[in-house]
Amino acid sequence: MKKTTLSLLLINCLNFPALTFAQGEVDFSKAYIMPSSSPKELKIGGVGVREGETTVMNWLLLGFNPEGPESKPIFNILQAGAQTTAPELLEQQLRDTVWAGTYQATNNLYLTELRFTVVQNGFIAGEITHKTADPEASNLLRAEVAGTIVTQYFLDVKNDGTLTWVNANEVNHEGFIPPSQIRHLINLKRLRGLEYRHTSSSWGAHSEYWMALENHKLTGSVGSPPAAYQNGEKELTGLGLITLEAVPVVVSPPPSPVFE
Repeated sequence: MKKTTLSLLLINCLNFPALTFAQGEVDFSKAYIMPSSSPKELKIGGVGVREGETTVMNWLLLGFNPEGPESKPIFNILQAGAQTTAPELLEQQLRDTVWAGTYQATNNLYLTELRFTVVQNGFIAGEITHKTADPEASNLLRAEVAGTIVTQYFLDVKNDGTLTWVNANEVNHEGFIPPSQIRHLINLKRLRGLEYRHTSSSWGAHSEYWMALENHKLTGSVGSPPAAYQNGEKELTGLGLITLEAVPVVVSPPPSPVFE
């Protein structure tokens, strides 16, 4: 979705006090649908509102009104609030991001690019590309990948001064104080191969990527999982190392309108 002015989309805001941003620039590019208690209401999270040089994330609860101004149906804003460390918000912000770096395999170093295209309810998917820096080697893999994402907070859960990583969905968010450290655990599996060639070997069709996103870096291991499901912790074989960093997204301005 493109940036627009909220007042053009959502009018008749019911005089809700928190909506002081009603005339500001609003970014729906990271918006997502949240659970709502009523089938006649729509709750949207990840709505970015520009405030000076910063963007504040908000959620909106919309109620459908079939008899708006001039008898046109509209959505009224019933409630709104700021979002900070909600797990789904943090995960959704990865959607449409690009990560680049290296994959160190057993015998080769591959330049790597990873694009996240889908994030929803703990599921994450995208496309990964590996290619050798040496054009004469000409090894290449471009494949779809998908898997799970888990957000964790670094907290003192026992109140004994010891900090541990805790899954965000296990934390009581009532009166929650945002932690100083947050990370995502991302496990991806290769799915459909889109383009592939290898001069001396082959690409594993079922290899997995076990990574942690922390301090703006994606790092982890790449390898083959066990051939069968098993209880307890599984291990990867044929380990390689992957290190990626976010690529800044350059947003082109919209074209100027042409008037005839």
